Amino acid sequence: MNLTTIILENFSAVLATLSSLIGVFLGSYFTGKTQKNSFKNQLELERNKREINKLGELTMLYNKLLMLDGEKEVIDYNQGRNLNFMTPVYQKEIRPILYEKFHLLHSDVAEIVKEIDEVIVKWSVIEEESYDGESEYIAALYLKMITKVNSYVDLLRVK
Repeated sequence: MNLTTIILENFSAVLATLSSLIGVFLGSYFTGKTQKNSFKNQLELERNKREINKLGELTMLYNKLLMLDGEKEVIDYNQGRNLNFMTPVYQKEIRPILYEKFHLLHSDVAEIVKEIDEVIVKWSVIEEESYDGESEYIAALYLKMITKVNSYVDLLRVK
């Protein structure tokens, strides 16, 4: 046996082994890539579902708020002379709805809610007669909040 014959006989065995190994590596690479892409897509789908659920919860919260605003007298218009904010109605009916899912509120709505709360806390410390002018201020804040909520509901409305 000469060297050329030995090399040719072993070359076909080495070539068969190498092509099997290359097939295994390529198969593993593409399977891994497909699994990675599938996992990424699944994560994105789950993220989208969570966002849709949050949006649904926010829509329900805003709808409930608007319904209560229509049913309860949060602002007494005092025959058109001035606005009188009805703190007990707000604290008993409206505020619990807002804080139920406060983390979902749009930031500008949440800021108004916090500002209304700050004024109410201030009122609890001072005499009732001294906040007449602030009643109109807090009523205006409340109306601003309701206007913003209405505009967000309009944006969420299916067209």
